[in-house]
Amino acid sequence: MKYNMLSSEIRIMGRTIPGERIPLFWTASGIETIFEGNDLFLEYESEYAVYEDWIRVEMNGSTVIRMPLEKGHHTVCLLRHIRTDANCLVRIFKEVQPMEDDPDRYLVFCSLSTHGCLHAPAEHHLKIEFVGDSLTAGQGLSGPVGYTDWTSLSFSTESHYALVTGNELNAEIQILAQGGWGVSTAWDNNIRCVMPRVYDQICSVTEGVKAKELGALRENDFQHWQADYVVVNLGTNDANAFHQNAWTDSKGVKHRMLMDPKGGYARESAEIVIQSCAAFLHQIRLKRPECYMIWAYGMCGDEIGTILQEGIQRYISVSKDKRVEFLPLSPVTEEEMGSNGHPGAKCHRRVGNVIAEEIRRLQICERK
Repeated sequence: MKYNMLSSEIRIMGRTIPGERIPLFWTASGIETIFEGNDLFLEYESEYAVYEDWIRVEMNGSTVIRMPLEKGHHTVCLLRHIRTDANCLVRIFKEVQPMEDDPDRYLVFCSLSTHGCLHAPAEHHLKIEFVGDSLTAGQGLSGPVGYTDWTSLSFSTESHYALVTGNELNAEIQILAQGGWGVSTAWDNNIRCVMPRVYDQICSVTEGVKAKELGALRENDFQHWQADYVVVNLGTNDANAFHQNAWTDSKGVKHRMLMDPKGGYARESAEIVIQSCAAFLHQIRLKRPECYMIWAYGMCGDEIGTILQEGIQRYISVSKDKRVEFLPLSPVTEEEMGSNGHPGAKCHRRVGNVIAEEIRRLQICERK
């Protein structure tokens, strides 16, 4: 039997546009279903110039396949010789972030087919949105420690802190993340590469012809999926920018985060981060009026934690909104490192549990 992506037996994961075929833009986008049968096939369409997409397939929470996808229109076998009465929860994740410098890259899931049947998965208890940089894009979760090439291989969702949080709380998650980006500037002082710029659209990171055709630049329908919690994990690249050379925009204007003569942060540069932080919280609140916002920071050190906290306090003082907080995270240790100089699975699992425990605490407080 063949099921398109509008089938009630399939739940779509991630920010996208519903249809018989669905484009997958962001990390951890994909589908989940209850599978009852002997075999399961995925029909997909993919294109790229440089960075191939990868998928990861889970069966009852365990990874059974992780594979790169070939260009073109293909059908691949994901499961075979499964006991027909097993009724497995199957989740298929997109592993790799959108790539701004590969604008014609895309991935579309077309259908699932089986000689058995599919059933609708149970509803989740919560919805949580995660917004971040390479830490949230899952860079470092695949490949050996010491691997440093910028390739699709180093990205993964396995043991990803957002999925750990979701699994702990039985929550449906969405991820919006882009390596190197920040809240006020990118790692190299590029002020265009910031997550607030793309938050309101489906996925305006890539602006290729096919991405536009698939609806990437459309405004996101926030009513379709209202998050109970939004976790922002940004600041690492804003901190890095203080140690980089200036970036020059298309008009010839140079942009650079500056240190002061004493080795601290120049107030004018710190103010940019503070204002950007406050403005992004306001932007999220406009789109998600009922959510609780958590700004989690520290996986790679607490360099600008006090600046981010000042931004949060400014937002609170102006808006009188008390449903927001700063959550400090302990930095990655040497034994927790993954590939490409990023935190690995041990760190992600620890952070995911910390965030899940904090949300549990908040739920108890809100019930009182």
